[in-house]
Order: sequence, then structure tokens, then C-alpha cells
Amino acid sequence: MTVEPDPEARRLHAAGDEALTDASFCTGDFAAAERLFGEALAQATRAGDRAGEAGALGGLGRVRHLRNVATLAAGGTLSEADIAAEEELLVRALALWRETGDAAGTGRALFDVSLVFQVLRRDWAAAMRYLWPAVGLAEAVEEGGDAYGRSEIHRHLGFYYLLEDVRPREAVRQFTHSLALRERIGDSRLIPSALVVLARAELARGNAPQAVALLTRAVTAAHRAALLPWRIQDAEETLRTAKAAVAARLPARPPWSATPSSARMWLWGRIPIPRDSSSLSPGRSPRPHSTSGASRWRPRPRRRATTSSRPRGRRWRPPARRSAAGGPASARATPPTRRTWTCATAAPC
Repeated sequence: MTVEPDPEARRLHAAGDEALTDASFCTGDFAAAERLFGEALAQATRAGDRAGEAGALGGLGRVRHLRNVATLAAGGTLSEADIAAEEELLVRALALWRETGDAAGTGRALFDVSLVFQVLRRDWAAAMRYLWPAVGLAEAVEEGGDAYGRSEIHRHLGFYYLLEDVRPREAVRQFTHSLALRERIGDSRLIPSALVVLARAELARGNAPQAVALLTRAVTAAHRAALLPWRIQDAEETLRTAKAAVAARLPARPPWSATPSSARMWLWGRIPIPRDSSSLSPGRSPRPHSTSGASRWRPRPRRRATTSSRPRGRRWRPPARRSAAGGPASARATPPTRRTWTCATAAPC
């Protein structure tokens, strides 16, 4: 028998999602989210709404997970009991979603279970047994109304290519897709962390200038959204790392005093750098070495413009202007000492 979703359970679940996002990114207080998901679970159980019950259990598991992540970010340690309690809730949610046959809920639950092994247990082999099926259901997750869930799937797949199966270019692709989904959602709290991980992938790929641009955006957006201090600090520290990488890759200044034109030629590789610049006079630019072949730069000579009507092999003289009566347009005649050339027909050349 199919049971219709309980409206009150869904309302409580949506409120719990909003409280969880605010706690994870801004306040750090998970009590309200935990209370709302608990009420949603009780309401769904009373109404016989199995999908609502599975969603509430998944919400409670995510509350525990993000609380554990906050503990690790603050420098704390987790007990096995903390990890086991989170895993138990998420495994129960996955079992219920599989009973309902809902692809979107199953995909999100698979991803949630993978986080236990990826983030907390550091077991990539076990994590990917859940993450790969979640990737296959990522589109269904978005179609089910959970665009943030799909962005998280692509984000953690990017971590796999950044940290485990090291392929920075593929990591950039996954992080870019995750960022685009978050920008489509339009929640400013979700953008900075997506920019930070994308910048880390760009650093791994060797594109430090792009990483600096992304992290500059991330730091500004993190301050504007009033995120948690550890999130802002993470963005700022990564930005400092990226700037140091850019500074390490800057080309050195020319080892000799050069005028702007010769400096441009040096940068283009047109003239060689003198081996000994101590013999140069102050304020003077060195002359190019006498080299032969393609290494010596010579300016290309300009081709002089020619007139197609100019006779070949003799001096060209423009035709005289004629007046309306047929005579010369002016009384000024050609100086007798100047030699002129005419054609055989006596027509003006």
C-alpha cells in the first residue's frame, strides 16, 4: 500500500535542512536542526510515511556528521562511539530508502554513508563502494529537488581525484560542476567552500594565478556571508599559499640595465643576455652579440610602395593638368634644365 507523504513531516524536514545549513556554515549550533529532524521523524512514523521517516533519519545522521566535522576542525578528536552513532543512523536511512525504491533518496543516502568512511575513517576503498553508486544516481538526486545533494556528490568525487586517484584535471572538472550547482541554488553561504576546493585543485594542476583569483573571491564571499571563523581562516590560509606559489614562478628581472626597447627584445628572446654585465657603462644598453643564423634578430625591411602606372626603366613624370580650353592649367612651365621623358607618340607620360 502506498502512503502519501505527510505534509507536516515534510515541512519539519525542510526547516531542519535550513537550520542544519545555517549551523554548519554560520552559527555552529546544531541543536535546532537536531530537534526539527527528531520531530519530523516522530510525525512521519505516526503517519506511516516511510520516505519521510527515511529522510528524517538521514537528517539526524547529517547533524551528527557535521557536528563531528566541526569537532575535527577545532582540533578535537572523535571517539569510536561518535562515529558509530552517525553510521548507524545513516545505514538505517539507506535501508528505508531502498525499501521505498526512491532513486533520489537512495542516491543521497548512499552518499551520506560514504562520508563516514571517507571523512571520518579515512577508508577510501570502503567509501567508494557507496560513492560510485551515488554518482550514478546524482541526476536523480537533483531531479528529486536536492540540487545541494548533487553538488556534494560531485564535490566529494573531486576529493577522490584530488587525494586518492590523483588526477587534478578531473578534480577541477568535478569541483567546477559542484560550484555551478551551488551558484544555481543562489545561497551565498555555499559558495566560498566550493571556491576553496576548486582553487586547491587548480594549485595541484599548477595553475596558481587562477587559484589566487578563485581564493580572492572566496575570502570576500566568506566575510560577506559571515561564515564561521575556521571557514574564513581556511580560505585565507589557502590564499596565502597560492600567492606564494605565484611569487615563486615569477620570471626574474633582466640581469643587466636595459632601455625599454632592448628589454622588450630580451623578453622576446631576440637578443642574448651578456655574460658579463660589469663592463657596461652606466646607463647604456648592451649591444647584441655578433651571432649568425636564426639567433640574430634583424628587422624586416619595409617594401617601398610602387605605382602600377609607373613606366619601367625611366623616370616617371605625372601628366600635366589641362584646362577646359585644352591648354596647360597654369603658366608655369617645366624648367629647361630638367630632363623630361616622353613616349614615342608624344603623349604625356
